Amino acid sequence: MVDGKEYRGCGGEPAALLQGKEWVVEDIDRGGIIDRSRVTLNFDARDRVFGRSGCNTYNGRYTLTGEGLSVTDPVSTLKACAESLMQQEKRFLEILGGVQRFELTDDGALRLLTADGHSITARR
Repeated sequence: MVDGKEYRGCGGEPAALLQGKEWVVEDIDRGGIIDRSRVTLNFDARDRVFGRSGCNTYNGRYTLTGEGLSVTDPVSTLKACAESLMQQEKRFLEILGGVQRFELTDDGALRLLTADGHSITARR
């Protein structure tokens, strides 16, 4: 069950699981995120992913194949922020660009995973 909708079997259309309300990132690679920073994910029907990466905004293209998910060349604006925010943003964009699959946890979180075990976790 996601956002009040029940999915059976393979979960229906994978895009429907991602699209809709904004996902707010709560963890980048099991290190949390900097307090009061805002990192978000939005998946639209035109295969675009976009949002805030902490300091800047970003966008890219995504491709879905079942539970497979890839993000092509996420790019961001070039505003400068505190070094810690810039490092968090760099890590987020690196992991996002390496995503190969996604899963929804039992408690409704979206987990994006790379082949080498890095992850981003977000909630609506």
